[in-house]
Amino acid sequence: MHLAFSQALPHDFDYYFWLNDDTLLFDSALEAMLQTAQKMKQNGVEPIVAGNTMNPDTGKHSYGGIAYGPRFRHGALRLAPCSPDHEVPCDTMNGNCTLIPRAVVQKLGNLDKSFRHNFGDFDYGLRAKASGFAIYMTPGFVGACSDNSMVGTWRDANASLAVRWSHLNSPKGCPWPEWPLFAKRHLGPFWFLYAISPSARVICGSLLAGKIW
Repeated sequence: MHLAFSQALPHDFDYYFWLNDDTLLFDSALEAMLQTAQKMKQNGVEPIVAGNTMNPDTGKHSYGGIAYGPRFRHGALRLAPCSPDHEVPCDTMNGNCTLIPRAVVQKLGNLDKSFRHNFGDFDYGLRAKASGFAIYMTPGFVGACSDNSMVGTWRDANASLAVRWSHLNSPKGCPWPEWPLFAKRHLGPFWFLYAISPSARVICGSLLAGKIW
């Protein structure tokens, strides 16, 4: 994603479009995202537009805008509920299907290469929000994308400590120093608790379950 973005940046386009290779767009996707961008711009807002996707197997919301949790759970970033008929503001976004205007790119440039896989999209959106830009989700769904299963990941409570630890420290997990860097930037004064929480969760959960190897 960083490489593709770097090739597009010199052309100074009006918009830049992120699209994951496992996301299938509906015919009206780009039209819906551009309409959201233009509508918000007429209201004096220069938004990043997150396209909501549905899980094709369940019909449920799978990716899109991301919102912070309630007070005292500020570090809990989670999928924001979408509306079928109006745009929804959010704090950051999944990068699966995302429209980014020139003004944001001129301010932020490319994705931060510190993040090899996870957190790069979240970090970009949060930095855009901190710079005064807005992030809105499209009404309804613009495409289909299956949720990533927790089976075989560091969150899989049925896996052994050795397996979970290996996945935790992979690019798709919460590796050091990437996850602590993200936590320090964006998760408030208690960021260090969030920084150690995945490791503590894996170790304690596996030990209590007696699943070491």
